[in-house]
Amino acid sequence: MKNVIAKILSTLSSIKEKTNLKKIALLFAVLVLLVGGVSQVILQKRSFTTTTQAKPAIITTVGKSFDFTAYEIGKNTSIQSNANKVKFTIVSAELQNEIKVKGEPRKAPDGKTFLMMRFELNNETTKRLSFISPDYIRLVGEGDKKYSPDFHNGVVVLDPLSVRNDLNSFVVDAKQKKFTFLIGELDKTKEKIEIIFK
Repeated sequence: MKNVIAKILSTLSSIKEKTNLKKIALLFAVLVLLVGGVSQVILQKRSFTTTTQAKPAIITTVGKSFDFTAYEIGKNTSIQSNANKVKFTIVSAELQNEIKVKGEPRKAPDGKTFLMMRFELNNETTKRLSFISPDYIRLVGEGDKKYSPDFHNGVVVLDPLSVRNDLNSFVVDAKQKKFTFLIGELDKTKEKIEIIFK
């Protein structure tokens, strides 16, 4: 009888120890989750703070429109039709210290900033057209040198009867506030426009 009671007490003690171990393990897991959650909140706040402290862009409205010939998708690219016109509108220009390239942030080099040009491309035809914005804009520098955009989206496909937004970016001197551009098709007369940031 004594042996039976001893076995029962031993079993109960073992169960109690296992239960305590389970409780300790559960408490440890909860603590890990809490610490991880707090760390995540801190990291998010740090990231948000860094973003909000970035220098805001200086923006000037342009609002100039041009009609340019575009290529029809699926047709011989050596042939352009005057019917395939795209309304190319320079919406605004911006000066900012950071841009995103393929989703990744990129800061301007020391003493430089990014001049970002925002465009609106309007295809009023019933055809699918391709358009390459950097072919239609040149930044005029010292000695009448002409610069193409440093960053752009390449070929933009315009669906029939639709509008798409596009942008190009130039790396410029951080102190420069006045810019001259030549706008037009590569083999045709260009129009000169000036953009001044106040």
